Amino acid sequence: MKNRLFLVLLFSFLTVAGSGAVACDDFVVAPKSPLSEADRIRIQRFADKYDTDVHVVGSRAKGTARPDSDYDYILGESGGNSRLRQKARRELPRGTAGGEIHPSRGETGIDVFNEPLDPTRPHITIPPNRPGG
Repeated sequence: MKNRLFLVLLFSFLTVAGSGAVACDDFVVAPKSPLSEADRIRIQRFADKYDTDVHVVGSRAKGTARPDSDYDYILGESGGNSRLRQKARRELPRGTAGGEIHPSRGETGIDVFNEPLDPTRPHITIPPNRPGG
């Protein structure tokens, strides 16, 4: 059985739309998420609370982040307004190194960019859950 499964996996996998997921016959295996479940839940709560897409970009989206790496975000279609970005800095997950520099505390572990998302670069989009959606 193990040999048959190995052969099926070896010869039947295809890459699904560049997502890193692989399909085999009737199932899809998603790649390991670069975000922890706890971080994903916190980001989802923020997206729901403020009714905005949260785009995780940078090393966290690429899957190359170290445990202490900062988190990079873009909010909505254009980066969100300054009040929303400030709320994101307080409420979204952050790393322990890198990120914006605070005058008295140094590295903040988070960057919230004021720019539109570049869809050609790696990103993870977490949309708000909308009623009936």
